[in-house]
Amino acid sequence: ACTYRCLGDAVPFYIEPTSPEIRTLLDTYGEYTGTKAEAFCIGGGTYARHFKRACAFGPHEEHEDEPAWVGMEHGPDEGVSEADLKRALKIYIVTIARLMELDLAEGNGIGRVTKKAAPTLGDSQVGAAFFALGSGC
Repeated sequence: ACTYRCLGDAVPFYIEPTSPEIRTLLDTYGEYTGTKAEAFCIGGGTYARHFKRACAFGPHEEHEDEPAWVGMEHGPDEGVSEADLKRALKIYIVTIARLMELDLAEGNGIGRVTKKAAPTLGDSQVGAAFFALGSGC
């Protein structure tokens, strides 16, 4: 015989892929990787559900030239190349700057993009931007 007992229940967390913040994430990722990214849902939970408007976001590319010992992300022997790490940092910095330009209307789930030009980041600016973000500037 089998019994069932509900230990918890959570309302599903979902943000439309067409929302300004998700478009900003995907567009910036595509700009810096040269690939068209699509939003997708995962089973399970992430820290994102603790915020009104958030999502899990992390650049990841499968590489055939990775050493055999490199494991899956968040698993044993997880690894990433220095080049991929630097590209991810650039994507995070530019994405944060662009997200800060969004004017997200409270309550209706609709965002408006301000008239400011979308920032970009050159290789020589990565260190300075990382320092500025890290120092709370």
